[in-house]
Amino acid sequence: MDTPLKIACQSGTSCCGGSCASKTCVLSYLAVPFRFALGGLFLLAAFNKLFVERGPQHFAASVKAFKAIDPDQAPMLFQLAVFGTPWVEIFAGVALILGLWTRAAAGVIAGLLVVFIALIVSVILRDLNTECGCFGKLSPFCGDKVGVCNIVQNIVLLAMALAIANARTQFFALDSILAPIKNHRPAVRG
Repeated sequence: MDTPLKIACQSGTSCCGGSCASKTCVLSYLAVPFRFALGGLFLLAAFNKLFVERGPQHFAASVKAFKAIDPDQAPMLFQLAVFGTPWVEIFAGVALILGLWTRAAAGVIAGLLVVFIALIVSVILRDLNTECGCFGKLSPFCGDKVGVCNIVQNIVLLAMALAIANARTQFFALDSILAPIKNHRPAVRG
């Protein structure tokens, strides 16, 4: 079965503005499943933090257990971390799935992942015995306790986010539909 990439190469047309075998082109096609997977994972994570029974309490306990933000010293920052993070995950996840502001959404998720990796490394270095809370009570990839698996998991997700952000063309995305409209300028009459 011929893939769109193979058909484009056989027809002699360039793919994504470059050669058919270019990394840029392949990255653009890989970005599609990455967008759906990463967007879906972050929506699942946010849903479990916000809407599952005792999800907000469980996530608040996880944030507190990381001992990065003292809720007594910085209550507003603690509340922002507990209740803001899931909503950022929702907006970025929906944007990725829709392909709307795709690079920005991937950048936001990459930023979150860098912070998550740093926090997990901090927990491991301080030898804290705590649960991750990444997906609420659900732990699809790693065990309940924070460990090296969580770092590997987040590095893989970070690589996916960076691949999406660096894809030259976004297929099956609202960005690719809206770009011609946004870039259209009426002729100047003089």
